[in-house]
Amino acid sequence: MGRASREKRERQLAAHMANNPQGSGRLVTQQIQQVRTGPIPDHNELAGYEAITPGFANRILVMAESEASSRQKLNADALAAGIADGKSERTEKRIGQVCAFILAIIGMTLGYLAATNGHETFGSIVGGSSLVLLCLAFLTGKLPTKLP
Repeated sequence: MGRASREKRERQLAAHMANNPQGSGRLVTQQIQQVRTGPIPDHNELAGYEAITPGFANRILVMAESEASSRQKLNADALAAGIADGKSERTEKRIGQVCAFILAIIGMTLGYLAATNGHETFGSIVGGSSLVLLCLAFLTGKLPTKLP
C-alpha cells in the first residue's frame, strides 16, 4: 500500500471514529466494480454523456459501428488472402508435377535412344532414374501437407 493510500485510509478511519465513538474502531468499505465488454457503454453512461454534450452518445454509437465494420472488413480481407494463397499453392504444385512429368518423359526417351544405340547401361540408368522421378512427382503431389 502506498503512502497516499495509507494516509487516505487513516483519514477515513479518523473520520469514522469521530462520528462513531462507541464503535469498534473498524471502518467498513464497499467496493463496486463494473465490467463491460464491447465498445458501447451501458444506457446510464450514454445518458450521462448525452447530458454533458448533446449528440455525444450518437457519436459513440457511430464510432462503435465504424469499428465493427472495419473489423469485419479486415476479417474478410484475411479470408480472401488465405483463399488466394491456397489457390496459388495448388497451382504451383500442379506446375511442378507437369514439369517433372515432362522431364521424366524426356529422360526416358533419351534412355531409350541411348540403349538402342549401343549404350545399354547408360540408357538403363537414365531411363530408370526418369521413371523414379515420374513416380516421385505424382506420389509427393498426393501427400498431405503439414500445417504450421
